Amino acid sequence: MWGRIIALHGNNGHVRAKFRNQLPPNSIGKGVRVMLYPSTI
Repeated sequence: MWGRIIALHGNNGHVRAKFRNQLPPNSIGKGVRVMLYPSTI
């Protein structure tokens, strides 16, 4: 899913992100993999 980091949150590396589409309910609170640059992988 495409999104954008909009703000830092706390001191533990958490961020706030805004996504193009809504997140599915089961993804809230789980870890994600962030790619810093667009990739075709």
